[in-house]
Amino acid sequence: MVGFARRMKNSFAGILIGMILIPGSVALHAWNEYRTIHRTKGLAEAESVMQPIADPSVVDDSLNQKLVYCSGHAETQETLEDTEFGVQQNAVRLRRVVEMYQWDRERRSGDGNSSQRYKYSEGWHSGRIDSSDFESRYENPQLMFDDKEYLAREVNVGAYMLSDNLKRDMNAWQPILPDATFAQQNAASGGSFIVAHDMIYWGRQTPNPDSPQIGDIRIAFSYVPSGEVSLAAKLNGSSFAQYKTSNGEGIERLYMGRLTHDEVIAHLKTENTVLAWGLRALGLGMCVSGFSLMLGPVQAMFSWIPFLGGLTGFVLFVAAFLMSVVVSSTTIAIAWFAVRPLMSVGLLILSAAAGIAIRAVRTKKEDQPLVLESIRT
Repeated sequence: MVGFARRMKNSFAGILIGMILIPGSVALHAWNEYRTIHRTKGLAEAESVMQPIADPSVVDDSLNQKLVYCSGHAETQETLEDTEFGVQQNAVRLRRVVEMYQWDRERRSGDGNSSQRYKYSEGWHSGRIDSSDFESRYENPQLMFDDKEYLAREVNVGAYMLSDNLKRDMNAWQPILPDATFAQQNAASGGSFIVAHDMIYWGRQTPNPDSPQIGDIRIAFSYVPSGEVSLAAKLNGSSFAQYKTSNGEGIERLYMGRLTHDEVIAHLKTENTVLAWGLRALGLGMCVSGFSLMLGPVQAMFSWIPFLGGLTGFVLFVAAFLMSVVVSSTTIAIAWFAVRPLMSVGLLILSAAAGIAIRAVRTKKEDQPLVLESIRT
């Protein structure tokens, strides 16, 4: 009975969280749809005004300060160096990725008790996991080396120099395979290096990659070489910068490979669509969680009956999902009505269908006391 009372108390506390999540989800949907519509209009304008650079080997002054499309071979003559490890490579980008073998903690779901239960596990992780509130025997040491990235100063496509933002869009990473000489680097650290599995391993004692110890570190290097690219940006003399559409949307994007004008625009539109649906899914998830927490006391009331508790939980989850569909689709429909009325009508129909389904769920839920009464008799 104590466990039942605690579950009821926790479920009522969850109502407060639900009252935050549901409005938060509506706000996220509204902002995301505004962002999506705004970006869609900006990309439509960009598509109509973007002009090609016919010959990248010659600077075309007539296109200065205009939105341009350019495709060609991005190349640099610079050699980037990680001085700490003596790694040198002719590259547009050079990076060092560091992982430490360390403790991690995962919270286990409890049985209604107030005490927290945790599971500790060892593994390779980027960065140092803060272990200040772990049990004393699960302490992670300080990280000896950090992630680093280096960027070439001059990268050109013909006569044009890429901006730093465009250089960072070049992402055709290739591994740098270390050799035995890397194991001699940084001996002053007081540890020991070996090379194995195409990585550098470091430990306070000689590391064993197949049986790592807490505090061991592994380091991988990779680089982006010169290569074929396609981009959309504002031409700024002999370089590029971000182009601003009339509604303030920024266009400065590079893709790997030779793409046509239409393919670059298609990539920009796809990125907008993917982000929009990702945020919609997040908003829907927040709404479902909020309604589930709001309905938590009802589930807690029946949780002490094995069969009925599970059935009630399922019915309430379906109800929470359907209510979330109504809220989310209605919010999205209102946002898009002025731009795409047919899409808005479709979403409102979906919202109405979900509302009908909610009525069906409520009818089923009203029958549950009869089930409970039959169990008692």
